[in-house]
Amino acid sequence: MNSPESNFFITFWGLHFSTLPKISVKSDAKILADLIGLYLSWLKKMQTTADPEVRHNSIPIARFLADEIMRRLTPERLKEIKSFDPTKLDEEEERTAPQAVDDFSRGISEIEIE
Repeated sequence: MNSPESNFFITFWGLHFSTLPKISVKSDAKILADLIGLYLSWLKKMQTTADPEVRHNSIPIARFLADEIMRRLTPERLKEIKSFDPTKLDEEEERTAPQAVDDFSRGISEIEIE
């Protein structure tokens, strides 16, 4: 029983390990909780800001977070999470439709240069 694998061990930063400990439970619960928290923060930002540009520019970020949450969770699990409602994002998107502003309809003194 003297095979080449019998004396095999892994070297990590000069320390020798014959085995690596296995993770007992692989859970992405914290990641999902953080994704939901970020989604709710962006949704609140859209609902409370007075600036229509900030509101409009927040939609793609919140949409991405909502898509990631829906991709990673089963429909049954999504129903259990009361605070996550992707229809609120659709309502906010309809409410904040971009309005075209014609700079030529305003006077020169009214146009802000950024």
